[in-house]
Amino acid sequence: MIDLLEQIGVKVKGFRNKKNLTQEDLAEKSGLHPTYIGSVERGERNLTVESLDKIAKGLGCDIRDLFERRKTKRYPTLQEKVAGEIMQLLRRKDEKTLQLATQVVRDVVRWKK
Repeated sequence: MIDLLEQIGVKVKGFRNKKNLTQEDLAEKSGLHPTYIGSVERGERNLTVESLDKIAKGLGCDIRDLFERRKTKRYPTLQEKVAGEIMQLLRRKDEKTLQLATQVVRDVVRWKK
């Protein structure tokens, strides 16, 4: 489960990206340092309510928007993206093709060790 600081960081980054702002842009709008914004987005910073309010104002949103859990988008990992793409490529393939693909993946995994 994503913790609260990470969730807020994801929200801040999402709002910032939606508005096409860099971390530097948001820092300037909120009166905070760009490295502070970066650490907030990574969920590393235990923010004060005052700092969170500054960030929300810099983003042009309400502070409550940064706490909305159900709207938090979870970005897939690289492994999830690759697995999804492979599944898409193999959808509706015959059994022989699926067996061959499985063997190829096994060989690649063994080769990397």
